[in-house]
Amino acid sequence: ENDHPTEWMFMPDGSGAVIKPTTLSSMGVEGEMKIYGDDLSVHQYNYEGVTQEAKMPVFGTVRENGGLVAIISQGAEQSSICWNMGSSAVGYSSVYPFYRLRGYSLEKTPNGFGWTALTHIKYFDESVVESVFQVDYKALTQENANLTGMADVYREYLEETHGLTESKVSETIANYKFVGATVQPSFFLGIPTTKLFPLTTTKQVKEISDEINKAIGSDFSVNLVGFGKSGIDEGEVAGGFTVASKLGGWKGYSDLTKYFKSINVNSFMDFDVISMAESGGGFSYTGDAAKAPNKLALTFGTLNTISHAAIEDGFHILSRAQLSNAVNKVIGKKNKLSGSGVSFNSLASIIYSDYSYNKYRNCKNMATDVKTMLAAVKAKDMLVSSAAANDYAAAVSDILTDCPISSSNYDFATYSVPFYQMVFKGYRPMSSVSINLCADKDDAILRCIESGISPSYTLYYNFESELVTNEHSFIYGSHFDGNKDSIINTVKGFKDYISSVEGATITEYIRLGDSASVTKFSNGVYAVVNMGDTEIVTDYGNVPAKSYITGRGE
Repeated sequence: ENDHPTEWMFMPDGSGAVIKPTTLSSMGVEGEMKIYGDDLSVHQYNYEGVTQEAKMPVFGTVRENGGLVAIISQGAEQSSICWNMGSSAVGYSSVYPFYRLRGYSLEKTPNGFGWTALTHIKYFDESVVESVFQVDYKALTQENANLTGMADVYREYLEETHGLTESKVSETIANYKFVGATVQPSFFLGIPTTKLFPLTTTKQVKEISDEINKAIGSDFSVNLVGFGKSGIDEGEVAGGFTVASKLGGWKGYSDLTKYFKSINVNSFMDFDVISMAESGGGFSYTGDAAKAPNKLALTFGTLNTISHAAIEDGFHILSRAQLSNAVNKVIGKKNKLSGSGVSFNSLASIIYSDYSYNKYRNCKNMATDVKTMLAAVKAKDMLVSSAAANDYAAAVSDILTDCPISSSNYDFATYSVPFYQMVFKGYRPMSSVSINLCADKDDAILRCIESGISPSYTLYYNFESELVTNEHSFIYGSHFDGNKDSIINTVKGFKDYISSVEGATITEYIRLGDSASVTKFSNGVYAVVNMGDTEIVTDYGNVPAKSYITGRGE
């Protein structure tokens, strides 16, 4: 009911969002959030300012005498969470599931359609997807009609359906993502060309890690991203399944992992098995590309960061039928992959359709396929790290990085909540999105403290003035020299707290108004976080503005 003092709803927006519906207008507001984000096979020609995605197909509501939690247990890849908020004509607000029964692609308007104002039109698949759609509604008693109760129900669902168990990997106080290289515009004899620009070589990763180790200690994990032939840019599938010679090659990687093992640090080499801009590694740029509903190869371009215009003909995505082959090629490199394991950050965090085969239409079977692939990696005694992982990938991974720490802050939402962490904390070592790339770093740190997860940082070593022409925005906030002091001071400042909640689950989350909270952990530790602009008085003590206090209860 709108404007009711005790009724509210939950949405899985980013880390999670609570909505206490208020009357907005006669019509209210409506919207849709796709579970697991947009279908990658639908080329986005227009810039969209969505800041977070729904990583879990779950939503719920609490009323005076109990609550309800809903889990989209079948057909989640084709579903969305929709909302209708604040309509004075209706008097109630709602959140509910929506299913897409037909896939589509966006195509340029053909010649002869000049009468329409549309620059692009939807080209629908010829058939309706044949899938089972199911939503399980579970009642919450008055005692557990809260976020903790919802998280407990959802975790039990993941245990039963996706095999979630407690990880055997220890938590750390920080995670560092090192970026290897990027493709940079260049000139040869006045002719425009490109070159691989080394941002961080394997020797430089060791140098940075050694400096961090001496300043803070070796209680951290490492993710190596963009160390293949084309760096972090699209090239051959999985960067050619190699380490670029400019970055140290396999020899440099081997020396680096020996160092990490000597200081007991887990390291993961990332492989992008999704995108490709050229043939190689056993895959054809055109022949092995995913297909649109019109059976043409899907072509993608990146968005210009200034104009938001699409850059055409940038890359393809690998056919869904070839994904397992790409993962198996990574497994085939096991003898050279001397680190703790591998990561498939893109594979774990996105979904897409491939209309070459019926079983891949409209994102079908994505969750099942990804779980099977990651399980195959683990079966070869390699650990798996996943970034911004969808729930099915998180359930079978060993380490979770880039975990969402806030929601999209829609106008109708009351506040963000750490629901993602309430589900996985204590079951998986978790680290946040990169603190140094957040607009409000202090707020990001407080959100890490609120949920008891480690901070993460994206870093590189070499900066040259020519990088100002690079399209990757992280370039301006990830240079190690510019972040070193902040990392050391920040991680040192609350390493004792992060260590104190290692392996603990979240047993209770209490909101104190719209800007403060109390998080209680299974080992008795608690944290009171005040994200507001004024000091608050609590039963645990006074908490200054933009600060926190911790302690241990019974």
